[in-house]
Amino acid sequence: MITDPGSNIPVKIAGLNVDMLMRGNGNNSAKIKLQKIKHKVNIGDVVSVQKIPGFLDTPMKVGTVTKCDRDSDNPLLWDITVGPACNMEKLNDVAVIIMNP
Repeated sequence: MITDPGSNIPVKIAGLNVDMLMRGNGNNSAKIKLQKIKHKVNIGDVVSVQKIPGFLDTPMKVGTVTKCDRDSDNPLLWDITVGPACNMEKLNDVAVIIMNP
């Protein structure tokens, strides 16, 4: 789950060709840190998991930017909050598809 504090997921924000790392907060959100403010990020921007050869052949939407403020420790960086693409409270089933076992 993207909101799990133990998760570190390589992601991209739509419209930006910048590699980012997203970490779960454990409170139904995740954070992307250490991104320079020169990259324009807006609330509502789509966040996608990057392709992972042999595991994920195409980027997949995992959430949207819900908050984007300057980092309190370093105002030259963004502090980006990401909300999940689906409502986890309404999740009934999870299917894992393994391609070419």
